[in-house]
Amino acid sequence: MHGGAADRSGLIHVGDEVIEVNNINVEGKTPSDVLSILQNSEGTITFKLVPSDGKLDQRESKVRVRAYFDYEPENDPYIPCKEAGLGFQRGDILHIVSQDDSYWWQARKEGEKTTRAGLIPSRALQERRILHERTQKETNGDAKTENDDFDREMIATYEEVAKLYPRPGVFRPIILIGAPGVGRNELKRRLVARDPEKYKSPVPYTTRPMRPGEVAGREYLFVTREKMEADIAAGKFIEHGEYKGHLYGTAAESVKSIVNAGCDEEFMEMIKSDERINFLYGHFCDDEIVNDDLTEAFEKLVNFANKCESEPLWAPASWVQ
Repeated sequence: MHGGAADRSGLIHVGDEVIEVNNINVEGKTPSDVLSILQNSEGTITFKLVPSDGKLDQRESKVRVRAYFDYEPENDPYIPCKEAGLGFQRGDILHIVSQDDSYWWQARKEGEKTTRAGLIPSRALQERRILHERTQKETNGDAKTENDDFDREMIATYEEVAKLYPRPGVFRPIILIGAPGVGRNELKRRLVARDPEKYKSPVPYTTRPMRPGEVAGREYLFVTREKMEADIAAGKFIEHGEYKGHLYGTAAESVKSIVNAGCDEEFMEMIKSDERINFLYGHFCDDEIVNDDLTEAFEKLVNFANKCESEPLWAPASWVQ
């Protein structure tokens, strides 16, 4: 293990052949036999070694990856040593120091000062686990409605990343993703209105006609501009905006009626849409904004936007290269 006791001693190296442990000959014994001897030993442990012809290169790699899943080694029945495991959450940046083993990599969390690396499942092992879990769910019929999403989704494990440093005159797009009705358009409108010279929104294109089949109360509740402006002034809308000369918004009373209904179809559809977006694309997002308070949500968006232009961010390595 990188940073472990054996590594720090500088006396034993990958490739060395172990002949004796505490004067017990271990030639021909299995690793489990040697482990048993070590576990029953007290005090100083002495190895007799035959050095490898040339020490294998154990320099740490410089690879950094973003984890696309949560990992808890204490709940992993297959890890060789739970105490040696490194737990992490989706979105964490990991410094991969060794990929010598096919199934278990050694890694540290980026920015942590610990010297010892921990074990994490390799990309190949995690992909096999995900495929196995999907097969089990499909067999048991637990995820019948999600099969199409499973087919479309990449197997998200790790992605190699590098630091993308801000450069004068080079601007990064900010993409807001969320279920319909969560207030993305209002957040975008406020951001552009705050600094029109810095933030600009592209005008969308469409090839569809003018929606001749729309029905009042289904796609929209249609009211006069005067009525809506009066309600906005009276504080009856939790979010509103104007697009191509028309006002759009969500009335507080509409949300209250949905929440009070408990199982209202529109509200449940919003939740389902959000869960699907998070399942398919959540690992691609740099931050998460919960719009339960519009003012706080907007301030978080502004802080993130400022961070994009003032601090280096972890981006896919292919972008930086």
